[in-house]
Amino acid sequence: DRPPVPEQGRGRPLGERLKAVIARWRRAGLLIPTLMTLVMLPVLIALGYWQLQRMHWKEDLISRLAAARSAEPASLADVLTRYKAGENIEYARVLITGTYDHGSERHLYAPRTQSQGWDVFTVLEAPEGHIYVNRGWVPDKLKDPAARAEGQVTGPVTVAGLARVPEAAGAFTAQGDAKGNRWFHRDPAAFAGADSPILPITIDAEPE
Repeated sequence: DRPPVPEQGRGRPLGERLKAVIARWRRAGLLIPTLMTLVMLPVLIALGYWQLQRMHWKEDLISRLAAARSAEPASLADVLTRYKAGENIEYARVLITGTYDHGSERHLYAPRTQSQGWDVFTVLEAPEGHIYVNRGWVPDKLKDPAARAEGQVTGPVTVAGLARVPEAAGAFTAQGDAKGNRWFHRDPAAFAGADSPILPITIDAEPE
């Protein structure tokens, strides 16, 4: 009888077998692609998880905004009381009456697909205090208030909108430029300057 054929690689040390496999991959041109796959796989899994989390966050935000916009507005005094008590008042609907101080206008960088642009924040002087109201977006060519004089309303106005809390600057957020009136995160204290009696929250006005 013929002796049985020995199993290939049986009895060889693991290190030698691994070297043989790597050698075959190298000859076939598969070593670098395999290593790159092993390196990139955790990154791709992490990105996929982040995208899933972001999708859920966005869906939740859309739902919250829809509910907020259909809610009965509260007074600014009530929202401020809740904010000072530590409640989450982000996107609470507010109704406030006051007069705009157009000399206080601040511009928050808000690029869109169609154009570079800015969110226009103006102080509303109300009985509850002075508060920045985000009156809406303008393209860069209308950043100068003189280019949109018809929007500089005078006299008492009543504004409905959503309360917003201040934003913290991120690690890569550009520094605000007070002289050029260019700002890069929502921060009413920075908008107003030191020692200014400005309220700590802002209002995103509903379309007028």
